[in-house]
Amino acid sequence: MLQNNDTDFGKTSAEATIKASFIECVNLNDKLFDYLTNIFINATDKIKASQFVDMLVAAPYGMRRGVIPLVLAEAIRRLTICNADSVETVLFYNESAEIELTANNLTKMMNNPSKFSFMYKSINKERMLYIQALGRLFRVGESKSFTDDINNVFKSIKTYVLNLEPIIVKASGSDNVLSLTESELNFKDLFLRYNLNTFDVLFDTLPAVVKGDYSSAPVFVGQIKENYFNKIAALYKRAAEFVYGIFDGKDNNIKGSYLRWKLQHKFIEDIVFDDKFKKIYNALELPLYDDHDMVNALSEAICDSTLEMWNCKKEETFKISLSEFVPYVQNFNTSKKSIKNEFVQSATQVQLSSLGDTLYSNLQDALDEYGAALSNEEKIAVLKKLIQKIIY
Repeated sequence: MLQNNDTDFGKTSAEATIKASFIECVNLNDKLFDYLTNIFINATDKIKASQFVDMLVAAPYGMRRGVIPLVLAEAIRRLTICNADSVETVLFYNESAEIELTANNLTKMMNNPSKFSFMYKSINKERMLYIQALGRLFRVGESKSFTDDINNVFKSIKTYVLNLEPIIVKASGSDNVLSLTESELNFKDLFLRYNLNTFDVLFDTLPAVVKGDYSSAPVFVGQIKENYFNKIAALYKRAAEFVYGIFDGKDNNIKGSYLRWKLQHKFIEDIVFDDKFKKIYNALELPLYDDHDMVNALSEAICDSTLEMWNCKKEETFKISLSEFVPYVQNFNTSKKSIKNEFVQSATQVQLSSLGDTLYSNLQDALDEYGAALSNEEKIAVLKKLIQKIIY
């Protein structure tokens, strides 16, 4: 209302009478605003909104309740000062949650003033430089309002944390694949919480979490960001070295090591693998030559996820499955070789009708119901019996 140029509310409207009362209050009560601002400044803790409301509706002020939000807004406006060396501002709370100091929230306050409170804050030059450093770190440009800068920095950090890889987001002291430090764990955990108070988190909690002061905390946060990136890269490298290591690793990359190993075990193409090993074999056969892509393909085949979603159990499953795959192939009894290639070639020469497709889907569903309870070799044996019944 204070900033609205359209004042044609109607002479008897609620808005017009409230604004007229407020203007009269401003013109006649400079001492009142000095008194209110002193209450804010001298308070050592949060001030209940009900304290202001009770005072202003009583004698000698006798204000209408609709005028009180405007009076408090004017007092806060006079108190809010921003210069090159400091910022004076007032925070607004709904119970314990910090909320925006807006006209709408000030109006809602009047429904239950005892739930709302204010707190005066003075931000010195050191704190201002601290926020500016965090803003540069998370690519937040400075605005005309330092309060907006604080909120924008907070939102940017929270967005960054929410978009971190799941392997970081879900890491804990008991499940920590990346070996994140205490500060690295606590930093992301802090911004994963709900109902955070912006001012408290940035100026009190964050420096304590990263174990720094206002000058060093942004440096430590920057190191945490860099460490997140480096530790994921190190995990990919470690996983790739493990994979090409089990294939002798003479080529120092997964695809080259696998193809060299495969030349010594050409019969692998004739093995009817069970589902677990079939997925690994199919992943290894993909035309992927970058270790990063190859590791993710193997991880999806074994763990149903990429490395960025690993936990300790998935890492263990990945290593165990590959460690079992290699000796399984090496020790395979070649006398059990199937006619897989010939069978596949002959089957693909027949074009199925829509009814044939339906029968194929039904048979596939029936086989899938048994899952790993039957080996793929046994499933093939069942199908061969069906074929024999049809033929003979």
